[in-house]
Order: sequence, then structure tokens, then C-alpha cells
Amino acid sequence: MRNHGIGHIVGTILDAHENATVVNELKERAREAAVEAYNNLSISVIGDIDKCLEAEDYVDRLRLLYGDPEQEKEEEIAGSGKGDVGTSGTKEV
Repeated sequence: MRNHGIGHIVGTILDAHENATVVNELKERAREAAVEAYNNLSISVIGDIDKCLEAEDYVDRLRLLYGDPEQEKEEEIAGSGKGDVGTSGTKEV
């Protein structure tokens, strides 16, 4: 009786209407707080992009800010010999 009685009591408490109501209220309050935090979120990158877009040469400014993906691809294709030119991966003694 002891082993089964405690489990039954716990189940009754967890399934109680009052408990379910409070848990749902807590979930709703947490969701409302999360939505408010998201709405007040400030991302500095967005401000930087806005500043670039206000200028006439916004494409050039964006490239300076974030780089040019096409140019980076060309540099990768040109070779990875920037820092390892002349090295064979082994050390001569």
C-alpha cells in the first residue's frame, strides 16, 4: 500500500485541475515575456547595414563591411600558398 499509495497521491496532485491551471498560467507568462524580449532585441549589425544603405555607394560600403564573396572565392581558387609557400610539411634537420 505504501509503494502504490504515494504514486497515486503524486499522480492526483499532478493531475489536479488547480495544478494544471497554474502550470498553464506560468507557461503563458513565460511566453509573453519571451515575446517581449524578442521584440526589444537589438542587433548591431542591422544598424550597420542601415547606415550603409543610406549612402549612394551602399554596395561598396557593404563590401567593405562584410567582404565580397566572389573575391573570396577567387582568392581560394588562386591557391592556398599565402602562408605555406615552399613548405613540404616536413622539417629538415
